[in-house]
Amino acid sequence: VPLLHLYRLRLQAIIHMLRSSPGGETVPLVQVLISTCPPSKCYNTWPFLREVQLNVSTGIEGVWSIVSHDKGDNSSDVHPKNKVPIGMRSAQILAAVLHNKTSAPWQSPHGVTSRILWWNNPTVDGVEALLYSVEVSVQLQPGDKLVHLPQPTEGCIDCRCRVSRFHGLYMSPFTLSNSMVLDYGWQRAHTVRVVPSNNTIQVLLNAATPPRFIRYHYDDHPECAIYSTGKLPLHPFQLAITS
Repeated sequence: VPLLHLYRLRLQAIIHMLRSSPGGETVPLVQVLISTCPPSKCYNTWPFLREVQLNVSTGIEGVWSIVSHDKGDNSSDVHPKNKVPIGMRSAQILAAVLHNKTSAPWQSPHGVTSRILWWNNPTVDGVEALLYSVEVSVQLQPGDKLVHLPQPTEGCIDCRCRVSRFHGLYMSPFTLSNSMVLDYGWQRAHTVRVVPSNNTIQVLLNAATPPRFIRYHYDDHPECAIYSTGKLPLHPFQLAITS
C-alpha cells in the first residue's frame, strides 16, 4: 500500500510538471495503462498499479487512459512490442478531444455496478450445489455495444487465448470472491455470457456462500479481452456485488 501511494504521488507530480510547462495547461495527456508482466516478475502487483493509473486519470481534467493489456506478450519486457494499436487508440482520443471527431467510439468500456440476479441449489451428480448468477453493468459510449464472446471453435477476438481456457463460454478472466484479499477465496467463474442488448455481462458461479466481489482481468498477464463493437477492450475492474 505505501508503494502504491508513492506511485500515485509520482504520477500526479509528472502530470503537474507537464501542466506547468509553457503551453502545457490545456494540452490533453494520454497515458497507457501498463500492459502485461510475467507472474514470476510482478507478483500480482500489476492490477493495483493499473487501478492507480486509472483513478489518477479520471480525477484530473484533460488526462485520458488507454488499455493495452490485450496487446502485451509474455516476455520480460512490460512494453508491448507492437506499438501501432496503442498509437491508434491514443490517436482516437486526441481526434475526439481536439477535433471533435466522435463518430467512432474512443473510450474503452468499463464495469460500473454488479448485482446477484438469482441463485439456486440444484443437485448435480447427487451432490447439492449453490449457483449464483451475477450481472455486471458496463458503461459504454453512445452507439457502442459489447460483442458476443466467441464460442470455443471460433478462437478468440484479436488476442491469444488458449483453447483449453474455454469451457462452453469464455470464463478465464473472471473471478469472484467473498474476500477483498488478493488470491484468497477467489475462484474462476463457471460460465460467462455477454448480453449486447443491454450491455451487461452475466457470470455464473458455483460457490458455497454468496460472492461479495467480482474481478475481471485482475492479474499481471491477462490472456484475452472482451471488446466493444468499436474494437476497444473492456477495462480490468474489481467491483463490490450488491444482493
